[in-house]
Amino acid sequence: MEKPRVAIALDFDGVIGDSIGDTFAQSVLAFREMGGSVPFTRTMEKLFRAGKPFAKDAGGYYTILRLIQENQGINFKRMAQERFDAEVEKDGVAKGRQFDRLVTSHRLDLAAREPEKWIALQRIFPGVKRLIRNLQENYAVFIASAKGKKLIVQLLKEGGINIPGQNIVSGASKGKAGHIKKIAQMAGVPVSRVILVDDSLGFLREAKKIGAEAAMARWGYSTRAQRKQAKREGIPLVRIPRVFGRSITLWSRISKMRRRK
Repeated sequence: MEKPRVAIALDFDGVIGDSIGDTFAQSVLAFREMGGSVPFTRTMEKLFRAGKPFAKDAGGYYTILRLIQENQGINFKRMAQERFDAEVEKDGVAKGRQFDRLVTSHRLDLAAREPEKWIALQRIFPGVKRLIRNLQENYAVFIASAKGKKLIVQLLKEGGINIPGQNIVSGASKGKAGHIKKIAQMAGVPVSRVILVDDSLGFLREAKKIGAEAAMARWGYSTRAQRKQAKREGIPLVRIPRVFGRSITLWSRISKMRRRK
């Protein structure tokens, strides 16, 4: 009897691509438009990277930059998610949405006007190309991302990754639950046979809530506290070099699903 199929849903930013350079650049431009002032330096970008795991959406980047502006010696590693959420609430929903629109506008403008410069601001995580190629030998591989599809296609092409455009499910309005349901439909499998690989604990929780499998990409944007919490909640952490190992990895997760009747 044919073994049940499994669909792998990969997040883009934080799993396939490292977009911190792009996100930081466009966020600083947007922040300046809104009256803020953070310099374009490697030090500030490093601080932004440390704060990114706390942001639940692009609007949260405003709060990261505002905190950096107020204290350029800020240590995000010592910050609790609750405190960051309180700072986001202080900034307000309207300001976050305005910031999100400005960041998106700057990104689309640069990608259209100077595509080579835009692509140079990001990279594909080392080892991911090989990982995807290996997964595609046995499984249907999809992308589930809030990032625009056109931009994802550009970056995949530049990185030499062959994931068909029809396998890209994108758009922030759907949420990860919506992405997963769409992927299950496209792959012809139940939601329980979709594995979401993401670096966001919140999105992984969304996946589990609707009955999908979940695995946290350790190489992505997450804090130590978030990774520990993921393990406590039964969400395995996966590393690229060990994805096909014998421990609790993506490979063993897939094997477990295939054995189910």
